[in-house]
Amino acid sequence: MDRFEKKFLLTLLTLLTLPTPLPLLSLFLLLVLAASPLQAAEKPPGLIDRLLDALGREKMPRLVVQEKPPAEGPAPAAPPAATAPTAPRASSGPPRPAGPELARNFLPVYDLDRGGPAAEETGKSPPLLPFFAPASIEAAHRGVYALVVMIPDSARDAARAYALARAAQDAASAQKPEWYAANAFVFVPQFLAPEDIAARAAAWPDKGAALLRWAGGGWIYGAGSSVSPAAAAFPAPRGVSSFAALDFALLALARKSIFPDLERVVVAGAGAGGDFVQRYAALGIAPDILASDGLRVRFVVANAWSYLYLDKTRAAPLEAGAFTGAREPVFAEPEADACPQAQLYPYGLEALPPYGRKQGKHAIRLRYDSRAVIYLAGSEANRPLADSAPGACARLLQGRALAGRARLYFAHLRRLYGADAMSRAQRLYMIPGAGAAAAAQIWQSPCGLSALFGDGSCNQKSEIRGQ
Repeated sequence: MDRFEKKFLLTLLTLLTLPTPLPLLSLFLLLVLAASPLQAAEKPPGLIDRLLDALGREKMPRLVVQEKPPAEGPAPAAPPAATAPTAPRASSGPPRPAGPELARNFLPVYDLDRGGPAAEETGKSPPLLPFFAPASIEAAHRGVYALVVMIPDSARDAARAYALARAAQDAASAQKPEWYAANAFVFVPQFLAPEDIAARAAAWPDKGAALLRWAGGGWIYGAGSSVSPAAAAFPAPRGVSSFAALDFALLALARKSIFPDLERVVVAGAGAGGDFVQRYAALGIAPDILASDGLRVRFVVANAWSYLYLDKTRAAPLEAGAFTGAREPVFAEPEADACPQAQLYPYGLEALPPYGRKQGKHAIRLRYDSRAVIYLAGSEANRPLADSAPGACARLLQGRALAGRARLYFAHLRRLYGADAMSRAQRLYMIPGAGAAAAAQIWQSPCGLSALFGDGSCNQKSEIRGQ
C-alpha cells in the first residue's frame, strides 16, 4: 500500500467517525482531494478544477456548447445576439400559447450529488440544460472578472431574462466604467416545462427527450426534473433537482480553464426567479465550493413572491402585511390549524425536498446569515395580491403585497440573527417608483445595477441595512 492509498483510507476513517454525517457531495469532494496528489514544483490547480477533472475522467461528459440542428419542422428561434440583445417586453405575464423562446445552447448536466455508472458505460446520454450566453463556454475567456447568472421568471422566458441582463450590463458600462461591467459574462439557464418541449418536439432529432424539464413550476423551488417519455436518455429515472443543475452549471463555468480571471459570481432573479434565488441562497451546495476556491458569491433577490422563513414565527397579526418599516412588527408562531402549509417548504423548513434534506434544516439556518444576499423590492408594489392557489395562506402570512413581504422578511432576519449580522452580509433596498411587474425598472435602477455589476452598495434613502 503506497502513501496515497494510506492517505485515502485515513481520510475515509476520519470522516466515518464524525458525529454528524456530511452531505454526499462534501464527502466525495474530500475523498477526491485526499486521493489526488499534487506536484510540489507545479502551481496547484483550483479546487473546482480538481473536482471537475476527477469527474471528467470517470463520469462527466465534455463541457461543450452543443448545437442541435433540427431534423424536421421549423427551427427554434436563435438567441439574442451578444452585442445587441432583444428589447425586453413590457411585463412578465403568463407565457404565450406557443411557449417561451427556446435556447439553442445546451449544457450536459451531471448530478454531482448522485453516484452511478458513467454515461458511456450505460449507453445513456446525460440530460441537457438549455441556456443563453454571449459566447461559447468551451474556450477560455481571459479578462472576465464576474459571472452573472440570471434566473428567468415563472414564464420560463430565458430570452427575456437574458435581454434584461444585457441591457443592464450596457447601462452599468456606460454609467460606471470603473465597475468593468463589460468584462462580465452573462449566463441564463432555461428551466423548461414538458409542454414547452412537446410543442417543438418535431424540431429536435430525439424529439427533445434529452432536455431537462420540470412539471408544474417545481423548478422554482428545487424539485426534481420529470422523466421524459424516452427515459433511456436519462442517467437515472428520479430526475435532477433544478438546484443540482445550477450547482453543476456554476462549477462548470467557474473553472480556471474557462474564466482564469474570475473573481465573483452573482446569482440573480426577479419574481419567481427571485423565489428561486432566495431558496438557492439557503440550500445551494455549490456556493460553498466556489467560496472555498476564493470566489465571492452574491445573491440578488428582486420582487420575490414569497420567502423561505427560517423559524416558525410570522408577523402578527395578519394585517402586518401592510408593514411599511416605520416600526418593527411583532412576530409570533401562528396557530397550526390556521395554515398547516406555513411551516412546510418552500415557506418554512419542514418537509424539505431531497436536495435540502441532505443538509438538514439546522445547517441551513446556521449558514444563511453568512450568505451575501441583496433584496430588491419595488416601493410601489403595495397592491394586495389576489391568491387562491394552493399554499395561498402561507404566502398571505408573509404579507399581502410584495413590498410588505420583503420588509417583513428582512425584519424576520434581523430578529433571528441580529441587526449587526445582517448589516455585514445582507441588505434590503426599496426601488422608488417600481411596482410588482417591474423587473426592467429594478435592474436598471442604481441599486439594481450595483447589485448585478458593481460592489452591491446603494446610497439611496430607501435603503434598509440591518438597522
